[in-house]
Order: sequence, then C-alpha cells, then structure tokens
Amino acid sequence: MISCNLSEEFDQSPDYTAMKSIGSYTLLSLAFIVGIPGNVLVMWSIYGKMKNISVTMLLIGNLALADFLILLSLPIWIYTFAVNKWIFGLVFCKILVYVIYSNLYVSVFLITLLSIERFLAVFRPFHLQRWTRQRVFQKITILIWITAAVFGIHSLPFYNPNQNEQPFQCILHEYNSDAQKIFSANLELLHLRSGTEFTTHYYRTQI
Repeated sequence: MISCNLSEEFDQSPDYTAMKSIGSYTLLSLAFIVGIPGNVLVMWSIYGKMKNISVTMLLIGNLALADFLILLSLPIWIYTFAVNKWIFGLVFCKILVYVIYSNLYVSVFLITLLSIERFLAVFRPFHLQRWTRQRVFQKITILIWITAAVFGIHSLPFYNPNQNEQPFQCILHEYNSDAQKIFSANLELLHLRSGTEFTTHYYRTQI
C-alpha cells in the first residue's frame, strides 16, 4: 500500500509530469522533423523520378502519402499539449480525428496488399505479371482509399466532447456508455485485423 501511494505521488509530482511532457514533445517533434522530409523524399523519388513505377513502388508511394498526412497534424498536437487546451474549434477537431483514423486504415490495408504482392512475386510470378498488366493493384489501391474513408466515419458518431468543459480538449473518443466504448473498440480491432487475417488465409490457400 505504501509503495502504491509513493508511486502515485511520484507520478503526479510536478517534476515527473514535466519530464513526461518534455519527452512527449521531443518524440513528436523528432517524428515530424524526420517523417515529413522522409516521406516527401519517398514520394518525390517514386512519382517524380521513376518513369516506370512498379507495383511495389506504387504501394510504397501511397503508404508514404498516408503517413505524410498523419504527420502533418503533429505540430497542432504538440501546440495543444503545450498549452493544455484545444483552440481550433470542434469542427476542425472532428475533421482531424477523421483524417487520422482514415489514414491509419489506409496504412494497414496497404501493408497487407504489399505483403500479398511480395508473396505473388516469390510464389506466383506469372499471376503477378498478369495482375500487373491488368492494373489490378492500381484498382485495389483506389478501393483501399475509398474503403478507409468509409471506415473512418465510424469514429464520428461517438465523438461529441463537452465544449463547456475547461480547458476544452480534442480527444479521440467521447462515449456516453460502456456499451458504445466496447462496440467502437471491437469495430476498430475488426477493421485493423481484417487485413492480416485476409493475408494469412490467402497464404494458406495458395501454398
């Protein structure tokens, strides 16, 4: 009991809180400083320099775009954490949350598709050539962006933060009941696992 109380007091101490804040700001800042130019370089190299873009490069370029869109929001979150309040309004907060969730789904689905493409390159090269000629992966990539945009909508019905609460914070979810929280968490888990399960099933049926 004494150790728990000491731990609680330590966690809530000003010095510990300041250290956590500095660590969070540093990590987010490094992610922004490294991630933005890195993803821009990847997209520029693929779409600006390559004349014949392979399927692998197409998927990596789209993955870089999804990561880039998420990283663009980091300065906003860093500033918000620093001042400990959200000053950009409820509408922009909802838009930002939607963009983040949608691009997370895009990333998961693209990584899944990339693993399938690598599997075909090793075990089914003729299938891959036929699919490449038919532009199957280009069509699937467009479908992934559309599907992710639809899946991202699921977060909005549960997001209704109290604007009268001071300081107002832009949090990812605001649930009215435990049932809503469980439903949303399960839905996210289902969406994020669907790509992996599809890949596993595909491998088992093809080997």
